[in-house]
Amino acid sequence: MRALLACLLLVPMVVQAAQPNAGASFNDGLNFANSTLKGSVENTARTAQPQNVVPQYAGTNVPETGYASLGSGLTSTAQGAVATNSTAAWFQSANASRPRFTLNPATDPILTYTDSIATNPNAIVGSITGTYQGCAPQQNPSATSYTTEYCTEWADTVPLTCQRTLDVTVSQTGNCTPGSVVSAGSASVGNMTMEIQILCDTATNTITGQARLFDPGSSCTGNGTWQPFTLDPNTAITTATAIATVGYESSAGCAPVFLFVNNGQCSGNTCSYSFSFIDQAW
Repeated sequence: MRALLACLLLVPMVVQAAQPNAGASFNDGLNFANSTLKGSVENTARTAQPQNVVPQYAGTNVPETGYASLGSGLTSTAQGAVATNSTAAWFQSANASRPRFTLNPATDPILTYTDSIATNPNAIVGSITGTYQGCAPQQNPSATSYTTEYCTEWADTVPLTCQRTLDVTVSQTGNCTPGSVVSAGSASVGNMTMEIQILCDTATNTITGQARLFDPGSSCTGNGTWQPFTLDPNTAITTATAIATVGYESSAGCAPVFLFVNNGQCSGNTCSYSFSFIDQAW
């Protein structure tokens, strides 16, 4: 054993390290990644459980998920957590006690030197020697340019038709002046005279009239004053009906005198009525 070892030690060993080739090394690494690592990494990404390969992985349902919906309340929540979080308490304490530096813009060398360069750059940096020839003007192909364009457009006129349904409301207006007399009549019994007038009324769907009684020898009050009455042109009169008190008869102790419409009706635009007072018709 000792003789064999001696022989081995006497054999000269010369090892020459091979010179690395950058291109070959890159290709070897690329081939190794494509053939071995790629499949391993892709398989791990597909099948591995995050909690088994990611240190301190706590899953997707962690307490911090509730911070997303706090909005402006996140600040107060973070401040309240300082009391129970040792790292936050340490940072707050360390941040309060760390050294602070005050930079005076009037005396700080960096700031004053910067102001000097901005005020007179040639006096400060004009003495810098050396030139650089690598700069060359370049035209920016994406620079904004403005052009004025004109265009003319027109539209062909096309005849169109449409159908309209019109709802027409007719308001019939007479050719008389409202309040004017359109018909009049009178009748007398002894000293008493009854006058009747039919007036123009375009505002209502009624026949408007007025009547008054004259009794020259009467001592009763209320005679000679127009008393209004109305008739419905849509209703025919077949029975004598009192429609107004027109005065008072002195010979009967100032008894009221009533105006009666005996009969009448309207046909189209023509109306005909018979009136009476006491028992005299006209």
